[in-house]
Amino acid sequence: MFDGNNFTAFLKRYEREARVFELDEYAMAMQIGRFVKTEELKQELEAMDGYDDAQWDILRPAMMELWGERDNTILHTQQDLIDLSGKLAKKGGLATVQEYKTYLGKFSAILTYLIKKAAPSQRRRLISIPNSIFTNKSEEH
Repeated sequence: MFDGNNFTAFLKRYEREARVFELDEYAMAMQIGRFVKTEELKQELEAMDGYDDAQWDILRPAMMELWGERDNTILHTQQDLIDLSGKLAKKGGLATVQEYKTYLGKFSAILTYLIKKAAPSQRRRLISIPNSIFTNKSEEH
């Protein structure tokens, strides 16, 4: 079960089990959602390329890019959230459900990372970031 940690180890186990049960790549893509623990991670998975059409060769690299092993380098900053929202505003907003899913997946991944890496005293401020970004954008209009 993938809980947001040690994705590479999880993926190795998942692929090994898939071979044991002789699953093809289509079945692997169809089944992986059952092994993702939280609703947030499932939403991220559902927003990934290759998920809707069960294309393992596209889905696997998308999962690695988002969830793959990470070292101690800083992957995201608060500015990344602001930049992501700024790109959305510059584009004129979201036009489709798929764009929303993609945006939500990226935004959630960055925010989750920042919250996990933050000191306890900073977490409350980070949790309020989505509200402040959307409040600032709506005040401009």
